[in-house]
Amino acid sequence: MQEIARSFSMDEHSGNSVMGQVDDVHQRLLDRVRYLDLELRAVSIGLKSKLEKTCLIRDQLTQCMETVPVGVILVDQDGHVQRANGAARIICGWEVSDYEGRSLEALWKCLGWPPAPFTDLPVENRILSCWEEVLGTPGTVPCWTARFLSDSGRVLNETKEHSRERSLKSLGERVAKIAHDLRNSMSSVELLVSLVERRVCGDPGAHKIAQQLSRSVRSLELLVDNLSTSANPRKPKMKMISVNSLFDQIELLLAHPIQSHQIVLNRTIDSGAENILGDPILLTQACLNLVNNAIAASPRGGVINVDSRITFPPSNVVPPLTDQGYVRIQVQDFGCGIDPEDLPHVCQPFYSKMKSGTGLGLSIVRDVTDVHAGTVDIQSQKGQGTTVSLYFPRQRRLA
Repeated sequence: MQEIARSFSMDEHSGNSVMGQVDDVHQRLLDRVRYLDLELRAVSIGLKSKLEKTCLIRDQLTQCMETVPVGVILVDQDGHVQRANGAARIICGWEVSDYEGRSLEALWKCLGWPPAPFTDLPVENRILSCWEEVLGTPGTVPCWTARFLSDSGRVLNETKEHSRERSLKSLGERVAKIAHDLRNSMSSVELLVSLVERRVCGDPGAHKIAQQLSRSVRSLELLVDNLSTSANPRKPKMKMISVNSLFDQIELLLAHPIQSHQIVLNRTIDSGAENILGDPILLTQACLNLVNNAIAASPRGGVINVDSRITFPPSNVVPPLTDQGYVRIQVQDFGCGIDPEDLPHVCQPFYSKMKSGTGLGLSIVRDVTDVHAGTVDIQSQKGQGTTVSLYFPRQRRLA
């Protein structure tokens, strides 16, 4: 009897212990759920605030569209026109009801104009130019295309050059303000996206979407930097720069696309070309565009060669300005290459045949090289790759 009593006592004690553990686990789960609920509310409040700022920026963009001196047509990912500013409506002869929600390609055929981009197209008493810019990452939502129209025949009582300078200055001021607002908003969005990315790391589908959002934010950041540089060129502040450190930073900034595309980045820096006199911000942006373009052109698992050495540019590129040689920074890929008919135009602003290209990258590379008294040489063969060489004279007077 005593043995049976002891057995019952032990069972009761074990049951109480198990129940205590269950209650403890239950309480911890409740605490965790409350904590996650608070975090989700904070994220929700943050996203709501960002949505309000995005709506404000959208309204500013709409106002900007109506005041820019060129025609702007916004097209959604399905190719339907969503908005056209006043200049575009005048050039195309449209009313709002003529284009809203309709296919841009169908409307373009009715106009009888060639596919974009084109330059110096005679139309009645006007000379039209057209180019496009992709806003966002193709294949993701939202992804918009902006088609621009320039009508040089509308210049009346002022020279074309004066009109261009005045228009660019006005546009530059507006772009700079919008770029500032976008950069502030994107910093907060990137922080929220990284938080979401960490939270959903156990869900492959949600994690992939979060990574796409993160890539889109980085792409927009580069676009905003390029727009800011184009609108308000920075006066260079010269100092000695380590070329190795320059490309260390670029590899860090482009770590995600390099890893995701499994790119092999080879770097060769000669001892005499380890340092260069230049503006670190401008040179970083120029070389960042070169490597980013090379990644976009390369196949998965491709190779990109980065090379810096003392040499002289080919005589057909620029006559030698110094007998001390030039520092040549070269980025070489083995990707899709550039069509021969496009090669003379690739440094023109907004000229791009790539679906995800803005046409600003090589334009900025050329401008940055110009302010450093250097020159750009681009060699490319379709289907074999592209080599971009930047030549900087080793001895020059600072501005």
